[in-house]
Amino acid sequence: MYDITKKMELAGKKVLVVGLGKSGEASALFLRKKDVLVRLTETSDNPDLREKKKSLESTGIEVELGRHSETFFRGIELVVPSPGVTPESFPVQFAFKNRIPVWSEIELAYRFCPVPILAVTGTNGKSTAVTLLYDILKAAGKKVLLAGNIGTPFISVVEDLAETEALILEVSSFQLAWIVKFRPKIAVLLNVTSDHLDRYPDFASYLKDKKRIFENQTAEDFAVINYDDPVSRNLIPEVKAQKISYSRQVRLTPEGEQYFLIDGNKILLPSGEELLTIPESRLWGVHNLENILAVCTSAYLSGAEPAAMVEAIKRFHPLSHRMELVAEKSGIRYVDDSKATNVDSTLRALQSFPKSSPKRLILILGGKDKGGSYIPLKPALKKRVKALILLGEATDRIKKELAGSGDIKEVSSLPEGVLLAHSLAGSGDTVLLSPACSSFDMFESYAERGNIFKKAVASLP
Repeated sequence: MYDITKKMELAGKKVLVVGLGKSGEASALFLRKKDVLVRLTETSDNPDLREKKKSLESTGIEVELGRHSETFFRGIELVVPSPGVTPESFPVQFAFKNRIPVWSEIELAYRFCPVPILAVTGTNGKSTAVTLLYDILKAAGKKVLLAGNIGTPFISVVEDLAETEALILEVSSFQLAWIVKFRPKIAVLLNVTSDHLDRYPDFASYLKDKKRIFENQTAEDFAVINYDDPVSRNLIPEVKAQKISYSRQVRLTPEGEQYFLIDGNKILLPSGEELLTIPESRLWGVHNLENILAVCTSAYLSGAEPAAMVEAIKRFHPLSHRMELVAEKSGIRYVDDSKATNVDSTLRALQSFPKSSPKRLILILGGKDKGGSYIPLKPALKKRVKALILLGEATDRIKKELAGSGDIKEVSSLPEGVLLAHSLAGSGDTVLLSPACSSFDMFESYAERGNIFKKAVASLP
């Protein structure tokens, strides 16, 4: 039920939006429509941003580029930072010092959201999970929208929600960092593993933001938690919502908790009855089995019938750059997993390949280091990888931590890495791009990195 008390009267207030990316621009435009006095500050300055500045100023928004100036912040009553803005940034520190409220974009949008929210977070698998959940609920005849970290800012769709039944929202730790009242009806935690340690001082700080997805829930809401992920499982006692766990490994029914289980290829309800038989899917690996279980659990809680779940799973294609089969040439498969920007994601990718075919992988690894250890990859590398090809800023650190893991080679570019992998691979092998690092040392995004990999594969004989 929509709670009108969450709404804040913003007309006439002075609000500072930090960052002129997709989220910042959308927040500024939304606020201006609400007769808010909007100022937007951005440290970068380039021709594209100047064009955006000109457009925003035509609506009455004040914009400064190339700096954060204290005089620009005078009289501000609320700060809305974009997800990429760190707590150490000058605007956020200014707000803290002057006791000015700080809201993330999802908090701002939540204050105006008229429908229940199904929010999904996790270190890995978020985009796949929300997209499959959206497909299932659409197949079930539900009127839903999909937004958030997957690409479309929540604030961009909030005024389109009146005719819908619910919003499916992908949320990141950065977005959860500055929530106040944000309260999803169904909150899903897929997993929590080491990531973003280039931004957070330690794993505990990262986890603190992740678990905020449950913070404002009550006994009227649902918390869907991966029981097989030890970090997520340990949060169960803290949750105030109805606890709905899912597992592919255990058959436990502690008092006050309900479990959705996988038995072979069947999903079982907490009662032990069969919900559905999982159809053949294009999604590889145990981690995607967990994603399917999380999504079916959430869809069931949303009133979807099993037939809609089966239909959507059957026709679902992996999202681009997520264990995506690019091509098969001369019996060699080429797989784009560029979205694997942390060690756990790469480890899950390696575990997706059968143990019965050891040493059939050529792995392309590396990029911009995010602070986590690469050592957890060692056992899987020794068992499954024929050759390891390194590129990017993290090369020296990876080479040091993974010494003794097998044949390690270095390249200076991704096309060079694809050519080298091609020369090392034979029929029955797989060349896997799964970098375990962010892309920002050499590429604009993980998508650009994946597209360059695809282009290099396409040019192979």
